[in-house]
Amino acid sequence: MGLSQVTVNVGQGGLGRRPLNTDKISGLLFFNDTLPSGFSSSAREKKVYSLEEAEDLGIAEGSSDHDVEWYHVSEYFRMNPDGELWIGYYAVPASTYDFVEIATLARAAAGEIRQMGVYANGLTFASAQCTTIQAIIEGLEAAYRQFSVLYAANLAATTAVTGWSSVTDLRTLSAEKVTVVIAEDGDGAGATLAGSKAYSITALGCALGCISRSSVEQSIGNPQNFDISDGTEMEVPALANGDLVSALTSSAMGGLKDKGYLIAIKRTPDLSGTFFERCPTAIAATNDFAWLETNRTVDKAIRLVRSALIPQLNGTVLLKADGTMRDEVVGYYEDLAQSPLTQMEADGEISASEVNIDPEQDVLGTSTLEVSVSIVPVGIAETITVNIGLTTNI
Repeated sequence: MGLSQVTVNVGQGGLGRRPLNTDKISGLLFFNDTLPSGFSSSAREKKVYSLEEAEDLGIAEGSSDHDVEWYHVSEYFRMNPDGELWIGYYAVPASTYDFVEIATLARAAAGEIRQMGVYANGLTFASAQCTTIQAIIEGLEAAYRQFSVLYAANLAATTAVTGWSSVTDLRTLSAEKVTVVIAEDGDGAGATLAGSKAYSITALGCALGCISRSSVEQSIGNPQNFDISDGTEMEVPALANGDLVSALTSSAMGGLKDKGYLIAIKRTPDLSGTFFERCPTAIAATNDFAWLETNRTVDKAIRLVRSALIPQLNGTVLLKADGTMRDEVVGYYEDLAQSPLTQMEADGEISASEVNIDPEQDVLGTSTLEVSVSIVPVGIAETITVNIGLTTNI
């Protein structure tokens, strides 16, 4: 036993520190036949943690080949200096864009990407492109790579001011993982690029940065948290054909939002700055997944619950004599699935959740254990109504 002494054992885990948040990890996909110096035909995907790292890869400000890509990367990090960004460069399709490059970038990132910006500057926008992108995303979800896509294509030919009334209603589609960005800078670097390139630049990088910085349940249309103007860039909001938002009526802008497009607006005289509206997806407004934040919330819940249950694959499930599941086994699996959801509740990402397992399901015959998860999301005060009047007393 040796000499008398006091032994101190240091424990670990009491602070309950969690792994680093991966919700910010994003992707930017570009179509360009001219590769920056840090990319090659056999190394088309790179991960960067700052604008400087992207510049070290040859994505240079003012470069005739990569100035637009530099703009979107710089806007991403302007909105989220702590972001993590996978950049993918792919050849311009010879004919039809099938967007398989989305899957290529997602796989190169080993499933890390939570939101991806896809910039198709040489492609005239058509709503069918959203459907094609949705099919790619659904194929990846089968391999549990959940993410949303912000999509920007060329809308520069849209007739000034009046042309927006005839754009396709994206709410008639079934592409709930796709958001089309038509917001654009109207008087800064983005506007200068749009003038020199003669195609839509959009605020794709800016929007992606906002989403990367936000919690999964947050709307990037919240003015308190997401002023996208730095006094110059995005100080004057426009649309993807160069039309200034100030030239359109509130009704026209509201119509674009109602049709499922991401726009940016001013909220003068109440607030200075520029702000995105709530971020829609290309599906009916009555659909559960009509807004980006709902998709991000459910995607996170899927990842966490799946990670909690994967270690139990091919595990034993003890049954009662009548073949139904034992109470303690039901409780064990329910607790496993509930634990990450309880943390999401604590973090304010969801309002409530419940996990249920039917003990009478035929696990013995099917070798399948069904787990039902219900989530109450966080509400978004998209409209605030104030009823005010005079009274003789209070």
